[in-house]
Amino acid sequence: MGRWWILAGSSVGLFMLMLDSTAIALALPSIRLDLGASGSGIQWAQNIYLLALAALVTTLGRIGDLVGRRLVFCAGLIVFSLGSVVSAQADSIAVLVAGRAVQGVGAAAMLALSLAIATLAFSAEQRQRAIGIWAAVSSVALAIGPLVGGVVVEIASWRWLFLLNVP
Repeated sequence: MGRWWILAGSSVGLFMLMLDSTAIALALPSIRLDLGASGSGIQWAQNIYLLALAALVTTLGRIGDLVGRRLVFCAGLIVFSLGSVVSAQADSIAVLVAGRAVQGVGAAAMLALSLAIATLAFSAEQRQRAIGIWAAVSSVALAIGPLVGGVVVEIASWRWLFLLNVP
């Protein structure tokens, strides 16, 4: 039963980072108005997250192999959450971009290690099932991200998109 909790934990982290990568798209006009950002500034707020994630995913995965996957995954989760708090509290586009960069660093660690942690908990016979569940979680998060982003911005504020990551 413990291996299913491991899969659930790594999948929740994966869900958070994938949701965050697509949910912000519909919030960009609200963020731009609220922070008085330029068009290029608002694009940086979206793209810096993906840039940091893509640039560091391999390196942080290797560091996880060397010092411990669970340790680096948990550190990534903490860094991602701190970046979310900074982003939610941003009073300028520069602060938001910095928060998104921090989120991207944490997301890179989580993405690199979530699958490794999940699959290593399962026997060879059950590993394909675990990978399928992991992939489904990622797909669902990417698919519903814009919906969640639109609903949250409509009923609350763009800041709540980031605060949802903290718990």
